[in-house]
Amino acid sequence: MPREEKDLKRLVRERMSRTGETYSTARSNLFANRDATQPAIELGDLFVLAHDLPMAIRRVHVATRQTSGPGARAMTEERERALGRTFVPSEGRTRVPSNQPNWHGETWMELDAQSWRDPFSTLRPARYREEGVGEGRRAAQLSGIAATDGSIFWWENADGLGSRSLENRSMARPVHAGWVCDSSWSSEPGSLEVEAVGEYSGRPAATVLFTPIDFELVHEAPRPRAARAFDLGNEHRLIIDLATGCTLRRINYYRGEPILEREVTDLDFPEAFDDALFAPPSGRVLPSTPGPRHYRQLSEIVEAVPFQVLVPRVPEGWRFSGGAVFEEGDGPPRVALIYIKGPGVGFTIAEAPVEAEERPTHIDWIPVERDGRVVEISSVDPTSCVRNVRTVVGGIRAEIQPCPLQREEAVELALSLTPAES
Repeated sequence: MPREEKDLKRLVRERMSRTGETYSTARSNLFANRDATQPAIELGDLFVLAHDLPMAIRRVHVATRQTSGPGARAMTEERERALGRTFVPSEGRTRVPSNQPNWHGETWMELDAQSWRDPFSTLRPARYREEGVGEGRRAAQLSGIAATDGSIFWWENADGLGSRSLENRSMARPVHAGWVCDSSWSSEPGSLEVEAVGEYSGRPAATVLFTPIDFELVHEAPRPRAARAFDLGNEHRLIIDLATGCTLRRINYYRGEPILEREVTDLDFPEAFDDALFAPPSGRVLPSTPGPRHYRQLSEIVEAVPFQVLVPRVPEGWRFSGGAVFEEGDGPPRVALIYIKGPGVGFTIAEAPVEAEERPTHIDWIPVERDGRVVEISSVDPTSCVRNVRTVVGGIRAEIQPCPLQREEAVELALSLTPAES
């Protein structure tokens, strides 16, 4: 079957699942709004839109939703096999390691030249407000309000109201709807094909299929940030707004099955925003939490805290990627060390003195003894690779979360923790 016909059938099936139409009705309606006299859109036209996007857009008000699809589990299972592990799904964790959640909400973004600080990378608005509802095991974290007025980042969710000062924009939470103004599809190596030109949600739009040329389930070497948006699947279908270059819909596929679907449900470009939109609630006490201090070198973290930092003996192929120090009011600081093997494949070691208050957890810890030492583990299933592991060494409590290794490897990793050299 020719590629064009396969792609058309896929678009028809997507419309059927969204609208409930029969195959023939969906096929006839798919491009019903297309102007037959409209000239074909060339890829060069779309590249110009992507290039001009940072200059064309200053304020965006958008409603979006994202939904994980059936291809996520297949990709997860294959990635685990490629890493020599067995995938054992558990409640709320059937998606790929990047753990993209189901989410819907509304976002107001004010952009400037610095919003695209790193070309084709994470969008960092000068000011934004986002109100949304998440689903699954991270629902409480992802639901509520997050906003910045440019000087502080503040949030309100089930845990209450909080804030922190911003030394730079990266200290604010990334925007869920940032993909709407993302243009990395135009710069990442791969094949691009304009599939159709028509309308989407009443806006003139072009449907583009992007296929990365270097897709791998597991990357042994670290990847540039711009490339990571396309690690989630081996095909990506985007609907590009022909008036602005914004992305109106984006679906990630793995072997023809959707992994994650993001779509715009409402979009406009206001002339101005009221400053009160981004400001924290007035008349209420705004608790302040110091932001984390980020470091690239392990030696910098060791020098930054008044206790011994523990480091593991990691398996071959893993490497230290950076870390952070979190101030805890009058208590001792906490440390986070990040180790990775590739995008979406990594773990964090959270450390603090034993006298520091323990964070609440839902884990029922299971003690495992080895050579007179005790390691606590969240699962003893020998094939599971979704677990947390913790232990105490020299008065420092360390928790590996999550540890993407099988049981014995996870225990050995915890037992290998020793004080870092000063």
